[in-house]
Amino acid sequence: MAFKLKRSNTYFWPVEVAVPVDGGSYERDVFDAEFPRMTTEELNKFREEGAKKKWTDLQYADRLLKGWRGVR
Repeated sequence: MAFKLKRSNTYFWPVEVAVPVDGGSYERDVFDAEFPRMTTEELNKFREEGAKKKWTDLQYADRLLKGWRGVR
C-alpha cells in the first residue's frame, strides 16, 4: 500500500503586520492566515473581479481570508 497525503482545501501562511504603538512607531507581529487553495486560473479570475469591482483591501481580505491562528 502506498503512502498518500490528502491535501486540504486551505493552507496557512505567515503574515507580518505592523501595529501602531505610542510614540508614532510600529511594532511588527506575525500570525498565520488561512487561505483557500486556488489554481492559477482561479486566482486570475479572483484578481480580475477585484480590479473590475475596485475592491478595497478589506473586501479582498473578507473574500480571501478563511481563518487564522496565533493572533494575540
